[in-house]
Amino acid sequence: MIKKVIKHYYPSCIGCGACCQLCPDYFRLNQETYKAELIDGVISEEVEGGSEEAYTERTIEVEALPAELEVAVNACPIQVIKIEDERV
Repeated sequence: MIKKVIKHYYPSCIGCGACCQLCPDYFRLNQETYKAELIDGVISEEVEGGSEEAYTERTIEVEALPAELEVAVNACPIQVIKIEDERV
């Protein structure tokens, strides 16, 4: 099993819905903000280049990264979805 962290930088999301359509087990469209949200994501903050950028994250443990998740990451027109190895 591998552990991966999905990060969704939601303030920059434009709400196109591609990730929601391609990967509904992980993303849904928020009906109030009209932006995608990571299902079961936890709000976090990260400091990059001296500025804070908010995101939600969810750690998953899988045999292999789900293909639909990879497709959703690549389909995001502004690349606000990232997948990283879990930090130990």
